[in-house]
Amino acid sequence: MPIFNFSQGFVLKRLFLFLALQASLITFAGGGGGGGMSNNCTTLSPICTDVGLNFTAETGIPNANVTNPGNNYNCLISQPNPTWYYIQVATSGAINMTLSAPSDIDFIIYGPYSSLTNAQNDCGGYGAPTGEIVDCSFSSTNNETPAIPSAVVGQVYVMLITN
Repeated sequence: MPIFNFSQGFVLKRLFLFLALQASLITFAGGGGGGGMSNNCTTLSPICTDVGLNFTAETGIPNANVTNPGNNYNCLISQPNPTWYYIQVATSGAINMTLSAPSDIDFIIYGPYSSLTNAQNDCGGYGAPTGEIVDCSFSSTNNETPAIPSAVVGQVYVMLITN
């Protein structure tokens, strides 16, 4: 099961992911790996990196509230071209990310969950007491700063990126 690996000779308390959207290419800077993209919260894709990952952004995908109704999308007034990920924590501490793109980008993070299975099973109920909203931003800016302030080893978080 993919996890964030925060140890590289020291305990990394913060994870920085950089997203750059250029000609429909979103980049978590620094290269790295991750699973394919998922447009549905029942089949979450892993973010498996502490240095970054790249993926091609898809367009024309129905809003998340159409494909996955029942979730509380909180601040996300709309959820176009959704991409669903999960983060499994390997080292406790704060996780701070930076998302940037030439145009608008938005996100929401749900959690924590005790396992990937529990996170996937809660699809359609995100934002309820079993998977609280950790962070959310809907703005016209091309820079966002998602954060998980107190991640604990083994916890799983679900992250939806839109636009």
